[in-house]
Amino acid sequence: MKTRGDFIENAEFSGNLYGTSFAAVEAVASTENEGGKVVCILDIDAQGVRQVKLKEDLLKPLYVFIRVPSLEVLEERLSRPWNRKRGISC
Repeated sequence: MKTRGDFIENAEFSGNLYGTSFAAVEAVASTENEGGKVVCILDIDAQGVRQVKLKEDLLKPLYVFIRVPSLEVLEERLSRPWNRKRGISC
């Protein structure tokens, strides 16, 4: 799939391959709920953003960068037990 260009973005991390396929994003974008169309949100790193930017004409992305006040605050937020239980990442 990677060599065929099926991925919007992909990366290797700790020896594992990760990526977001066009098909997955299209599946989300084509669904609707009571409020209308559903928006697909990608949680990607800077490398992924660079890859998405190369495909902006196909995707029409909106970029949002969320910054925490300090590394200590980030560590504290990520270590909260309720984040892990609910699958929430801050």
